Amino acid sequence: MTERVTLPEALAPGRTLAGRYTLERLLGTGGMASVWLATDGVLGRKVAAKVIAEALACEDGWLRRFRREARAIAALNHPNVVRVFDLGDDGGRPFIVMQYVPGGSLAARLRAEGAARASIDARRVAAELLRGVAHIHAAGLLHRDIKPGNILVGEDGAAMLGDFGAVLVPGATQLTATGDVLGTARYMAPELLRGEPASTASDLFACGCAIDDLLRTLGAEPALSDLVDELTAPDAGARPRSADAALRSLDEARFASRGRRGAPAPHWRLGPARDATRPAPGRRVPRLPVTARSATSIRGAATRASARSGRARRERVPRALFVAVLAAIALVAVVLALVSGGGGAPAHAGLPAPAPLGAPLKAQLAALRSEIRAATR
Repeated sequence: MTERVTLPEALAPGRTLAGRYTLERLLGTGGMASVWLATDGVLGRKVAAKVIAEALACEDGWLRRFRREARAIAALNHPNVVRVFDLGDDGGRPFIVMQYVPGGSLAARLRAEGAARASIDARRVAAELLRGVAHIHAAGLLHRDIKPGNILVGEDGAAMLGDFGAVLVPGATQLTATGDVLGTARYMAPELLRGEPASTASDLFACGCAIDDLLRTLGAEPALSDLVDELTAPDAGARPRSADAALRSLDEARFASRGRRGAPAPHWRLGPARDATRPAPGRRVPRLPVTARSATSIRGAATRASARSGRARRERVPRALFVAVLAAIALVAVVLALVSGGGGAPAHAGLPAPAPLGAPLKAQLAALRSEIRAATR
């Protein structure tokens, strides 16, 4: 028999949960819970308080499962996952206290006009979303409801995955009956719609749909478009094996893009999801496509070789002209010497022998100078 509980007074601004968290304003609401901006009366900081809906608070079995899953989520600690600070109960209604991200959801930012939308860095959001997903998958959890409304973007542009209301914990009793579909249809993988169980591949499909929303609003970007195609493949086996694999694919596309355009690397690193500041040990260097850097290098080498060849031809022309002028002067000097020599011994008597035609240029010039000096004595 299901235990019935007496619910506390309705939620409203000014209400204090468990004598500590004072509600300020409603941030959002859904079928399972409502999220409020609140002030932690002990630590004096802003937090987000997620309070379970009244209908679910009456189900004792659901409450036990909810608390078990909330504790599993609280163990997560990653810069791209919204942190859980506390799990409490207020008069029989459980609530979760989470990190407050003042920038709002990605869905709200995409709907906004002006600076709020223009400040979104699509590639950064995509990379940090995949990092957060990789972290929860490494903890053995499935999110099952990844969409722009559950991706928060901080004032500094950092993306954080939040709202784990549909999270699946290994070994825990599922909150839905067999064959039920949980999630948002637009972001659900085909296998989920066929009634198959959720998996890491279905979470990655949802990531691809969320990134596709970015591109539809902010404009196409080749590297991200290719990633979306990989993540949203109809066959789950054709998608990247993991969020880390998807990150590597995006990282390789970034290097290829730099090779095509010569653009500098962004200040944030895509890198592996396990560590946002340094590569994971043993991580291989991504292979670069042949048509990117290598093609640019070949064209550059050909251009430099052509320039060197042109300089060499320009240098050879003045050198040949100098030799021709010098030979003409020598010939004129010899003719003048013959004309002014008069009778007697042959005009060429006493002149040094010319250098052979096959002699080096330096030797031929030296022989010409000797003939000129002998002819003019």
